[in-house]
Amino acid sequence: MALLEEFAEFIGTSEEPERLDALYQQLAFHDFSSDLLQNIPSQIAVLELSGVLWSDWGKAERIVESLEAIGKTPAFLPAQSGDENSRAYLQKAQRSRFERVSDLDV
Repeated sequence: MALLEEFAEFIGTSEEPERLDALYQQLAFHDFSSDLLQNIPSQIAVLELSGVLWSDWGKAERIVESLEAIGKTPAFLPAQSGDENSRAYLQKAQRSRFERVSDLDV
């Protein structure tokens, strides 16, 4: 929480983007399934839902596909997702999961 509290004072300032990048670089990577769910199997319940979309967002392409399925355009893409440059952009993002998609060049 200390990282978020430190970042909070820069929200809305010209330093916000740089501070946000620094914050992301300090965050540890966690896998929801293996780091949480597999450790508490007796405490997990399953509920069947209808009318709900699900996507595993482990890759940038999955985020794009999910947003396109509901008629939205991802803000982090430089062009339409069907554009060849956008696909290259997403491939670069996948090669480095610790870099933010918005910081990559095509």
